[in-house]
Amino acid sequence: MSATEAREQTGVDYVAAVLEMIRSIREEHAACTLSELARLLRQPKGTMHRQLVRMREYGLVTWDDLPGSLHNTAKGGKVIGLVRAGKITDMTYFAE
Repeated sequence: MSATEAREQTGVDYVAAVLEMIRSIREEHAACTLSELARLLRQPKGTMHRQLVRMREYGLVTWDDLPGSLHNTAKGGKVIGLVRAGKITDMTYFAE
């Protein structure tokens, strides 16, 4: 999925697109930063940070103080497949 396609997604599709982008960056560079993710998705860093904080609260991503430590959790990896299979269709899944 391209950055343009990811930006055009909304709701759970956008969450899955961000998770896929994180996975893609980590596969290519073995590290993922907020700056790199925001740059590729063409989002302001502040906006991207707020989205990642919410995704962290849902248990989909995590990071620590080290640069490049942003990564998907096991739950985040599972969510990509569930969204693509149509088993998660709205954000209420994440409230559980």
